[in-house]
Amino acid sequence: MSGTVQSINRLGKELQRQVRENTELEKLMDQLANNLPVGYEEKQKILEAVSLTERYEVLMALLLKEIEIIAIKNEFQAKVKERVDKKPERIHPAGTDEDHKRNSAKTIPSPMQIIFWQN
Repeated sequence: MSGTVQSINRLGKELQRQVRENTELEKLMDQLANNLPVGYEEKQKILEAVSLTERYEVLMALLLKEIEIIAIKNEFQAKVKERVDKKPERIHPAGTDEDHKRNSAKTIPSPMQIIFWQN
């Protein structure tokens, strides 16, 4: 359960502490349901579940869905960061590397080079 609590970044530290310390299953489920960042339709499904088992199943389905959303967001952010951090490859005009080092301060990139660097 602690992995689930840690996965939901929107939960505050105080709520995480309360969840860890709570020993009554019904109160724990109510606490999680009340603080889950979902719409009223999903919360209504929890309220409509009559038995403790039904409430557990609905709550776990919502928690798993939320964890999956967070994983997708994290994966997307990592890919964006990787792309942003990636250094662009440079195209050098004709000549040797030695020529480029000597003339690098004097060389003005062509429009095609600028376009390539931006991609």
